Amino acid sequence: MACDCTELSVVGYANAFTIWHYRTADPLTAVLAPGYFDGAHRLIETGDLMVLNTGGGHALAFVLRADRRAVALQALGAVEPADTGSHRAAAAPPPGHGGLTRRTVLAPCNGRPAAAVPS
Repeated sequence: MACDCTELSVVGYANAFTIWHYRTADPLTAVLAPGYFDGAHRLIETGDLMVLNTGGGHALAFVLRADRRAVALQALGAVEPADTGSHRAAAAPPPGHGGLTRRTVLAPCNGRPAAAVPS
């Protein structure tokens, strides 16, 4: 399995530090496994923080390493919800946000060019 970069979004950025949110139906164990985020190595930096909402639970993870070859995460905490099959529907973007969803891709990922997904 590999990450779907359209589901990777920036929550906050300051001083070369990014907090990411990632949502997928993939199991949490797969998302935390080595190699899952390798296709996003141009986006993710060592020291970033990731909030993961998956089909098998939720986790907060620290990016131990991100380089041209690989991305490695360390889970800081994880929970497995009672109902792992449902995801909360995405809220409508606020008025005046410029027509972009929170899934804006900032740089090439998995060989795809950078793009913003319109709402």
